[in-house]
Amino acid sequence: MNTTADKQTPVPPDFSGPRALTPGCPPRTIITRDGERALRAELELLRRELGGGLAERLREARAFGAPAANDEYLQIQEEEVVMAVRAARLDELLQRAEVVDGSSLEGRVAVGTVVSVKDIESGKLEEHEIVGGHEGPRANAASASSPIGEALIDRTIGAVVEVHLPKGRRRRLQILQIRSVDQKRPSKVGAKGTADVQERDRGSRR
Repeated sequence: MNTTADKQTPVPPDFSGPRALTPGCPPRTIITRDGERALRAELELLRRELGGGLAERLREARAFGAPAANDEYLQIQEEEVVMAVRAARLDELLQRAEVVDGSSLEGRVAVGTVVSVKDIESGKLEEHEIVGGHEGPRANAASASSPIGEALIDRTIGAVVEVHLPKGRRRRLQILQIRSVDQKRPSKVGAKGTADVQERDRGSRR
């Protein structure tokens, strides 16, 4: 009778080759470059653990009794299943991922852009990096599926958006500046907005 120690759960292979889709495949998943790097690092860590670390732990746990009555052995088996499922999901996600940096956009908020905004009520200035829904949390990042992300997506400089928050709360934000994640941060944001907004205002008065 084969045990998990004897027959390892298949580890998803390394992804290589073009991200071409075939009929019937799920749609592409849009993620940022930082998000892709983080997901690939997690997948590699899972592969290493599934390929060696767990097998060694299972062999050691078998010394404490038969697998069926060995709580530690059963717990490690459960961990292996969870990790294998996560690795398979990450592998699938990366195969259909479209990595963006926002550089090809025409002045609109999208995944891969960094948006400078002003809170209309408080006057507070904020900056949000718009990331894909499958990316892990990081400082100043707003998922495209979050309330702020949904409100900002596809909007242009100067637009005022309303963000619907939990418990009926709302915020009104004005978009001051949009840039690619690869572009340098603007040198200064004035009290009335960035140079982008000011230039737009001047153009509207001509």
